Amino acid sequence: ISTTRNTPSRCLFTMDLHALPVEVHFDDLAPIAQLIGVAFQDDPLFVKLCSREGAQCSNRADRIGWVLHRNMWLHRAEGSSYVVRVKDLVDTELRAKVIQRLLAPNASEQDDSASKSEGLQCSDEDVLSTPIAFHMWVSRTNRPALTLWEKVSAGLLLMPYYTSFHMTIAILALDRDGVYDELWAPGTGTQNKEGLEVFLLSHMVVHPAVQGTGLGSMMMRLSLDRTRQALKVKADRTSKEERALVVLGTELPQNVRFYGKLGFEVVHTKDEFVYNTPKPVLSTFMQIIVSSSDP
Repeated sequence: ISTTRNTPSRCLFTMDLHALPVEVHFDDLAPIAQLIGVAFQDDPLFVKLCSREGAQCSNRADRIGWVLHRNMWLHRAEGSSYVVRVKDLVDTELRAKVIQRLLAPNASEQDDSASKSEGLQCSDEDVLSTPIAFHMWVSRTNRPALTLWEKVSAGLLLMPYYTSFHMTIAILALDRDGVYDELWAPGTGTQNKEGLEVFLLSHMVVHPAVQGTGLGSMMMRLSLDRTRQALKVKADRTSKEERALVVLGTELPQNVRFYGKLGFEVVHTKDEFVYNTPKPVLSTFMQIIVSSSDP
């Protein structure tokens, strides 16, 4: 899928949703996991998951990236994953800004040394291939249960070494799946009595350098459109309206506003008590019903 976002002054980018194949190599997910770690390092839930001391955890982004790298690998066959890379940006000014932020994340925009390196680094294939936005949709209706061996082989036993004992226990004790099942399990969840198919937006991240450009909302709209098109194909076979639920959970108030503008509605809030931390984190759970009859 390709599309273009236009503003009154210029075209910022074209966006190609590069689908990750099911047979994607484990190492290919590492740059995406790094992006997620950077984007999620200030998320209130991950702050508490990483350390009882919160902000005193110096390598929080690395810890988050390590865990979610394994998580993506385990769930890669259950849904759809899309990634946008630096080379998808067609606005040269925006691309140069992004590259500068990637190469020198702590440098100011007036840093001459960073600016001088832009021309050389803009043609670097490694830089151009760097992920700047990613999202992953997982089918909660048709997903197989993970075996203990799959979890162990993905690195469960190594988690205390690469993260911390606190983070390992906190993640294992966080019953997020139980909340999703209570709300949306087909036929039994409080929000899904009709037994609709459920898709979980498990990851939606945009690099700080391109936040506010409209890239994130465009990815969401295109993915929702893809879901509608799939439902319309199914409706043609069944000769009836087909519907599905897209659901998510977030701890950031700005994300609640962001998804609200896309049509998501808040259906549940919950205080998440993280292992061995005194104060809970407020989680907000949202949904949108997608139909084959949508325009």
